[in-house]
Amino acid sequence: MDGCESTTDSVGPTSPDTPQSILPAGMTPRAAAPPPLSATRLGRRSFLGGAVAGAFGLIAYGRRASLRGEGENPRPVPQATLMLVGGGIPEVLAADLQKPGRRKDPAYCDPCGLFREMLRLSSNPRPHVECITCADEDDPNVLGEQHRLVIESLGAGSVGFFGPLQKRDVVRDEAIVQRLRRADIVLLCGGDQSLLDERFGATPACAVLRDRYWRDTSFVLAGNSAGAMVLANEMITGGGEVAGRTPSMGAGWNFVTATVDTHVGPRRRRRLGRAVMKSSSGIGVGITTQAALVIGPRTASVVSGPVIFVRRAERAADGRPDAKLLAVEGCEAYARDGLTARIYQPGQTPDRDDLNQLIGTPKKA
Repeated sequence: MDGCESTTDSVGPTSPDTPQSILPAGMTPRAAAPPPLSATRLGRRSFLGGAVAGAFGLIAYGRRASLRGEGENPRPVPQATLMLVGGGIPEVLAADLQKPGRRKDPAYCDPCGLFREMLRLSSNPRPHVECITCADEDDPNVLGEQHRLVIESLGAGSVGFFGPLQKRDVVRDEAIVQRLRRADIVLLCGGDQSLLDERFGATPACAVLRDRYWRDTSFVLAGNSAGAMVLANEMITGGGEVAGRTPSMGAGWNFVTATVDTHVGPRRRRRLGRAVMKSSSGIGVGITTQAALVIGPRTASVVSGPVIFVRRAERAADGRPDAKLLAVEGCEAYARDGLTARIYQPGQTPDRDDLNQLIGTPKKA
């Protein structure tokens, strides 16, 4: 695991420090559906049979699309606040928190301030938090208890967690859906992103998160490490850290239209570039260990450590690589492959165009 980076490298123009509106005022309406075709008396039976079969096919596709976030054009503007964390949140032993002073020491429980920032984002001063820990391969219950003790010690009203869930549990248990509807904050904890997708993706509970993300201005959705990576449209599932190797990719939950990588130090920057070259979107965001990117309906910010945006781009007119990228450790491959990149430091507001591409918002005319 990479350490907490405190580098001050920068690429491209700096962003203004003051919040700015990042989203367009409106959305392009969908085109009206064409009128139904008429059938002749002779062909009515075959036409109706085909229409019924087609309707069932559309219903089946529509259910899968609504759970996966596909088939929406134009993409809606998210109304909730999204917090993508690069990993490295300390796994404080529950027993250690029982020692005198430990539970009330933010420097021990939350050294980079990420949990406190997550709580601050909620409109409820004492928010209810639900943690999804089923991506942990060792003991999701222990991880959940660790998070409960830490987050409660920092001022949450209450904290619940979902332990070793299986897909059948998530599909059948209505109580899970209701708890996610009532939560002020939902935190997708770290572990294995493929395991998180296997156990929680494309379920009614996951659809609740999606619905609240698009519609609920009071909702905060946070993803740490694997929990951030799974929110991408194309998810890195592993590999790619060895020179010359391309990471394996799979379908993510499509909350953001970019590939997300976490624990991003110089080595992971190379992996992110290879993933962007392979992806259909050609956009990636890499978050440093113990750093976060916060995106709200009207503003965004970088917290605690650097965040890097990478895009596939045409080479310069003279064919030479970008000298600025060559000067930043881990970004040399971006320059050689014709990628562009910007690194934002804590407190900076990312460029409007970078954010619009990340959340899939069309540009204003």
